[in-house]
Amino acid sequence: MLFKNVILLSVTRRKLTRPWSLTLGRPFSVQTVEPPTEWFQLGSGEKLAYKRTTGDRHPGVLFLPGLLANMAGEKAMILEQYCSIHNHSFIRFDYRGLGESSGDRQSFTPADWLSDALTVLDTLTGAAEPQVLVGSSMGALLMLHVAMKRPEKVVGVVGIALPFDYPSRLQKLLTTEMKAAVEKGGTIPSGRGDFTYNKKFLEDGLKLGFDHDTPIQVNCPVRLLHGVRDDEVPWDLSPKLMSLVDSTDVQVTISKSSDHRFSEPQDLQILVNTVDQLLKQYEFYS
Repeated sequence: MLFKNVILLSVTRRKLTRPWSLTLGRPFSVQTVEPPTEWFQLGSGEKLAYKRTTGDRHPGVLFLPGLLANMAGEKAMILEQYCSIHNHSFIRFDYRGLGESSGDRQSFTPADWLSDALTVLDTLTGAAEPQVLVGSSMGALLMLHVAMKRPEKVVGVVGIALPFDYPSRLQKLLTTEMKAAVEKGGTIPSGRGDFTYNKKFLEDGLKLGFDHDTPIQVNCPVRLLHGVRDDEVPWDLSPKLMSLVDSTDVQVTISKSSDHRFSEPQDLQILVNTVDQLLKQYEFYS
């Protein structure tokens, strides 16, 4: 009973006129050839590492990793396999300072990583090729901003554990001593290994957050996935976010057994089914 612990909340004013199969139709064990790593040279001198799978069907899929994550995670890999099997283009990449991309990760902020995502979308996908964005955690927050900045290109978004208010929540957790240290040019622990937060990182992150009252101007179909066992991003943020986005085609899937990583086999099945449905929906209406 794969979906025994899943609650599906949906708000949509648009009904499909024919049923969709949300299964892959092929087992995950099907092996595909992993594409080679390529690099895109930025004007600043750094290089963005990415892997691209080509496909003839629209839309393509672009994956945005989470905070300090890289393009080699389970979610990116399973989506790459799905897109290869079903002839959709797919791109996964590493932000500057992370994974195979160049640079020191301490030198970059969420604003830099948003710029990286926009660069990948603008330069590595076809000008006339619509894209579905899939973002995990911080990558999902960046995904919203990409969708707002490129509404003509982004035709759907899938956010996993989307922390839309995380920057402001993080600020509230800072003690007086932490704030003083940052103001003096110091750093504070992030709780993620030896990576630390500095003043610019916190300031740039705060600019990317959303509050709980302001509408979010994303009008394409939105799919939100969240686990009740997520101990980093409260799962009840996703139903709240559903009410904030302008789109009238929004679905929220809450999985009782899933944690923040959303990478267990049943989680990956939910993710692939969600992307599969969204791609087929676009094909049906276009």
